[in-house]
Amino acid sequence: MKMINVTTVLAVCFGSFVGVASMAHAVQPIIIDIEVHNDLADTLQLTSASWSLGDSSPSDFAIMGNALASMGLPSANERKGQVAFSYSTPNGKSCLFSTGHDIKQSFGWFKPIETPIQWAKGKSQGAFLAACSGTVLSNVPGKGYKVKFVME
Repeated sequence: MKMINVTTVLAVCFGSFVGVASMAHAVQPIIIDIEVHNDLADTLQLTSASWSLGDSSPSDFAIMGNALASMGLPSANERKGQVAFSYSTPNGKSCLFSTGHDIKQSFGWFKPIETPIQWAKGKSQGAFLAACSGTVLSNVPGKGYKVKFVME
């Protein structure tokens, strides 16, 4: 499978955000490492994103057929955060992908127990049904986590 790396584009988009977040909180942001697999023959176009693209255009995030793209998105809040984005094909298939992290609290004997959780979801939302999935691949507490999204 062919791989397209859009990390450079994202570094430009998020460079000022990370700098401001790091100074304001004096905490390193966690990185959400995202892989998007296009298992279709058609090129996928980014149609929406919950983050600012900065000087980039959605076409900079296009994924050729039977290829994958990877990107690293910073989240300034180590305890809670979420990103969402959509990819579509020219023939009306579309997937809404979302991933995030939070802290689940449960009761303990002396103090609440905090357990970090992460999730990844894919949902078909186009005129024609698409198979959309999301999976959390790994987590490094305090550093970030890796997710995989597939559109087929």
